[in-house]
Amino acid sequence: MSMAPPAPSSGSSLTLEIRVLKARHRARRVLWLESAWSAVQRPLALVGAYAISGLLRLPQSLPDTLHAFLLAGVAGGAIALAARNLTRLPPPSPALIDRRIERASGLSHQPLAALDDYPADGEETALWRVHMARLRDSVGRLRTGWPRLIWTTGLKFGWAGFGICLIATLALSGPAAPSRLEAAFLPGVDDIDVPLPQIEAWVDMPDYAPGAPVFLTNTTTPPRLPQDAKLTIHVTGARSGPHLLGIETSDVATKQLDSGSWSFTAKLAHSGRISVRSRGRTVGEWQFEIDPDLAPEVAWTSPPAPAKDGTDLAMPWRVAQAHGVAGLQAEITLKANPDRPALNVPIPLKGVPNKADGTFQSDLTASLWAGEAVALRLKATSRSGRTAYSKSETVTLPVRVLHDPAARALVSLRHRFGLDRETPAQTADELRAIASALPLQEKGSILALLYSMPPPSLRIRIQTEQERTRSGSPGLSRYIWKTCATRTATRRRPIWRFARRRRPCRTRSLICVHWALPGIARPNSRNSPRA
Repeated sequence: MSMAPPAPSSGSSLTLEIRVLKARHRARRVLWLESAWSAVQRPLALVGAYAISGLLRLPQSLPDTLHAFLLAGVAGGAIALAARNLTRLPPPSPALIDRRIERASGLSHQPLAALDDYPADGEETALWRVHMARLRDSVGRLRTGWPRLIWTTGLKFGWAGFGICLIATLALSGPAAPSRLEAAFLPGVDDIDVPLPQIEAWVDMPDYAPGAPVFLTNTTTPPRLPQDAKLTIHVTGARSGPHLLGIETSDVATKQLDSGSWSFTAKLAHSGRISVRSRGRTVGEWQFEIDPDLAPEVAWTSPPAPAKDGTDLAMPWRVAQAHGVAGLQAEITLKANPDRPALNVPIPLKGVPNKADGTFQSDLTASLWAGEAVALRLKATSRSGRTAYSKSETVTLPVRVLHDPAARALVSLRHRFGLDRETPAQTADELRAIASALPLQEKGSILALLYSMPPPSLRIRIQTEQERTRSGSPGLSRYIWKTCATRTATRRRPIWRFARRRRPCRTRSLICVHWALPGIARPNSRNSPRA
């Protein structure tokens, strides 16, 4: 009989053909594995010899560069040799595949080969169909079995010698065997037989939380530390650069001190575990718990309001911060014009308290904003420079009551001048009107000189002072206020006599021509009007 494509068959024959096709695929893979076993013997022997040398610490005794080249050569040679041998394996023949299936399945008389037979004359008789039906029924479950490795005499002696050498080196290595194998196949990694590098570590407290340094060991747990504490680690006796893990690399400053010493510096910003690893081993490890440096807590204990017994503004406050509050001030902004520079009023504290409260009273009647609605908020600054603000409160600043008519007129003029409610020309005209309305013995030489100045010069000077006032400089408004205060203090006494008796007040009382009007000589006290 000759081989030919199978003739058309029924549905059961199609199912048998599918089973046979799958069994042949499995058998082909099994036979290839059995052939590959002999092809990889030499690559396995090369890797095994390198592993035995690693147990004897031969590769890791080399410099890391030579160790890496040696490992690359062994691995590359083994892979190339295995690839060459495997690509040269001949594929299993169809007859060998069928014989493997028949032996593994227990089939006799080679039924798989007979399934492909057909009549010589090409006609299927009834007898032929009965024969083929019985043949198909005799084919049961098709198996391929597990790969059977071929152990020749040479292979047996070779593997026996390898096993003896492996057992001997494992006995010599003892508990260090796993670490020695790891160090052999990973260049730059030491086994446990190599002494660990020495490490010194400590933590310096930040400036806002002064304290003694905390020295670290592997057997102690660090205490809770403030945020931004500085961690310093010195590693000596390492063959290559160690690594600091558990922290952002950009936050670590690394410095090599000499050929075997390194220094690490980092700020501890968050809680977590930090470890130092050198050549595959952990040299030091610590769990840090960090207290965050929070902004101060600042608030009003009650809304600010004018004091009942005077013209002071009472500001009740409270602050708290774990490491101390370095500064406290009240920021005042004009409600009608928030873009103007804020007025800052420092609130004194006793030292640098962690928690404090109180009521601060301040006389703000000298401010240009006296009598105006303002927004107040507290600003607290911690020792580390963090700031916090309280809720903003609205209050009307107290106004000082002046009994002297000229002082009241000057205060009103100063208020309008400072808030840009009139032009420089109007301010100059009102100053002259006030000077002309005073009796001669109360004018003093300063107001008289102002009155005698040509209108353009005085107007230009006032315009310049108005621009300074907008930028936050007291300027002319400060001297107008001192003039009012002087008139109130002297009551009915002549202004120039008061200035003569208290010489330090001469340059600060009244409007100070030498400051406000350059080029005007100071009048001689002998020519000053006397009351």
